[in-house]
Amino acid sequence: MSKVANSAYLIAANAVATAIQFVSVPLLLRWIGKPAYGVYLYVAVVAVYVGVATPGLYNAAQKLLTERFAAGDEEGAMRVQQTQLAMALSFAAASALAFLGLGLILRLDGVDRPTLVWMFALYACAYALALVNGALVAVLSAREMFRSVAIRQSLEPLAGATVALALACFVRTPIAVVARGLIGSMTGFALNALTLRRSFPRFRLRPRFDRSAASEIWAISLRGWPQAIVLAVAGSADRMLLPAAGLGSASIADYTIPYRLPETLNRLLSPALATVVPELTRQNAAGPRGFAEKLHRYGLQSMLLASALILVPSGFGGPFLKLWLGDQAPREGAAIVLAIGFYFALNYYYNLMVKAFVAQGRMHLAVPFSLFNAVATLALTVPVARAYGIQGVAWMNAAINLAQFGAFLVYLRRTVAPGFPLAEHLRRCLPLLLAGAGLAWGAHLWCSTPWAGRHPLAALAVGAGLSLAFVASGIALRLADKPEWRRSRP
Repeated sequence: MSKVANSAYLIAANAVATAIQFVSVPLLLRWIGKPAYGVYLYVAVVAVYVGVATPGLYNAAQKLLTERFAAGDEEGAMRVQQTQLAMALSFAAASALAFLGLGLILRLDGVDRPTLVWMFALYACAYALALVNGALVAVLSAREMFRSVAIRQSLEPLAGATVALALACFVRTPIAVVARGLIGSMTGFALNALTLRRSFPRFRLRPRFDRSAASEIWAISLRGWPQAIVLAVAGSADRMLLPAAGLGSASIADYTIPYRLPETLNRLLSPALATVVPELTRQNAAGPRGFAEKLHRYGLQSMLLASALILVPSGFGGPFLKLWLGDQAPREGAAIVLAIGFYFALNYYYNLMVKAFVAQGRMHLAVPFSLFNAVATLALTVPVARAYGIQGVAWMNAAINLAQFGAFLVYLRRTVAPGFPLAEHLRRCLPLLLAGAGLAWGAHLWCSTPWAGRHPLAALAVGAGLSLAFVASGIALRLADKPEWRRSRP
């Protein structure tokens, strides 16, 4: 199956999951209230840090499985999968203890101790299942069975959201929202196990520790572990530190809800990145020249998609928030959506380029830039929040991501892609980013006019048309620049 078809399946699945999420948020806000929803968001951020305490078993296993399947060694691939499963279960047990400890130690205003303990206990169960799921999904991804992955990604949030909304309607506590993750993980586990059992006669849902496979997984995981930790800090420390700035738990909801819009657009497009790793891994084995050229091409495609489908739509955050949440929309929501849209547009591009490190099993080399992001976020969030509020924190994130753009590409060429055409890449990449930023800013100003305020649906229709036009023009320019097209012009 082609990369385009694989990407389309995964993006469609994420679209379904996103629709479910957006329908559920206004109902949850109404039933449990914004402060309680803010508590859930805070606990979810804390849970992220427990998650990154476990090495990146999934990325390591996907790389090894891709190599085993490419060599026709299905038996070796199953050894990798069973070993990953054994390692995942070990880390799941340790993580469960950490979650329960946090439930007993942490204190939040307005939340009783039993509620916190239950929330973290449910997170412990959901995370354990997520680790086990990783051992199953890695096989599907390595075999490029992305349609099966897409089906799971659609049904997981549907099952979880259905249970969460039913519980929230009757129980009206943050516990109901946490239950969504557990039900989703249980659904995904059942679907993954069934798919693998039917597709691979050798598949056994039985952990087995193979010392050679474990050594390879562990070596690659440890190289990517620091990167995962600093990425988690960079991506969540701002929300973690908002209460320390004296803004209260409601400010977490006021910041995170508009943050979710560009984050969701990023998540919708991100499955396409998973389809890149097997191809880059094969190109890396074939030689550095083809690897650098393929990375250059994928980078341009990712910047076009990020600018057109993340950055430009973020300029229309005001009308979207009005339609989505009505009177519950945060006052500074439109500006936060715009700033975080710029942040996630660059983030999507960086995530694609970082796949070069993943394909070579050298994720540790990407740590310096993630570390810069994390340190800057930790150092600046509290003073910026106190001086400029949550909107200032959003623009701070955008500025941090932009500050490392050029240095990141220079470093990439020197470490993993020596033949990377840097000047050519910048010549094509920067105009896409600048055009997207200009259109997003103009859209933001236009959406502040009385007409757009009275007709939010029409404003969003304009935004959709503008994004699609941007994608079409980018593709046309790309085709027009191909040598064979240039020769055919009179």
